[in-house]
Amino acid sequence: MTKAEAVNHYKAAVSVFSKWLAEGFISEEEFAIIDTKTASKYGLSSCSIYRRNDLINKGFRANIERGKEV
Repeated sequence: MTKAEAVNHYKAAVSVFSKWLAEGFISEEEFAIIDTKTASKYGLSSCSIYRRNDLINKGFRANIERGKEV
């Protein structure tokens, strides 16, 4: 399997798990475990750009509040 195929397989699997998470079938902790095992299965490292990274994606993680003057 090429690296591109591995990434595609990983993204397809994670999209299913993300849907399960959104629908409440699994918890954030379970999703994190599943994500780690799936990434390992397809040869992706923990710092791969293809993996989900909530530190970047979540809006509340910023250090500046909107609508508040400095």
